[in-house]
Order: sequence, then structure tokens, then C-alpha cells
Amino acid sequence: MSLEGAEIARRYRERCDADPDRRRKYLEKERDKWDKDRETGKKKGVNELSEREKRPKRKNWREAKSQARARNMTSALLQSETPPNSPAAP
Repeated sequence: MSLEGAEIARRYRERCDADPDRRRKYLEKERDKWDKDRETGKKKGVNELSEREKRPKRKNWREAKSQARARNMTSALLQSETPPNSPAAP
């Protein structure tokens, strides 16, 4: 049985995150990359953007937030409709 791409990626992330020292080094490296991109001007903070550049970012944020709310509402609804587990038989 072949695995789907998402399952392969999940297992890969689990392996990478299993070693705390390796995870710490990875996060440190990513933080350094981000800082370097900020210094060279590839990445900007929102306070450094013009109003025109802020609009699409905020639109993406609103869409992502509404999707997250919908997911949370769906999972809460499923949990509330699921009957409680029956007690274990002796």
C-alpha cells in the first residue's frame, strides 16, 4: 500500500522533530535566514509596507482566519454531536 504525500510529509516531520537538538539547530538556522532576508530587503514587516502592499496581505489573513474559524466550528459541532463513550464492561 503506497502512502499519500501528506502522510509521507507527516512522517518525515515526526522524524525531524524527534531529536530536540536537531530541531533547535534547524529553528536557529531558519531564524538566521529570516534575519538575513530582512537585512537585504527581501522580507518586510507589515509596518514597513505601503498601504497598497498591506491590502492583499490583510485580505489573505482574513481569508485564512475565516477558514480556520470554519474548521474549528465544524470540529466543535462534531464533538458536541458525538455521544459519550459507554462505560467499560466489568
